[in-house]
Amino acid sequence: LNNLIKGKGGYYKLKGIPHGIIINLDNQTKITLRHKLMNKILDDGDETYAWIGAKEDGIYIGLKKKFIHNLEKIASEIISSRS
Repeated sequence: LNNLIKGKGGYYKLKGIPHGIIINLDNQTKITLRHKLMNKILDDGDETYAWIGAKEDGIYIGLKKKFIHNLEKIASEIISSRS
């Protein structure tokens, strides 16, 4: 993944798809993340931009605050269901 991100990173378009998210790095290169919880972050068909940065052995996704709140809610629900 490190070879796909230029420099330290940049803003890229994310699009919700059924059970996942596509990150459009350019017209030819896309990263698809698939998991049933992804559409609780970004609905199918919705689009946003996020900072995608390079780190040792991978990438990270810097989401906007409203998406972080969605992730926190998901984590809270998962933790509560395990108790």
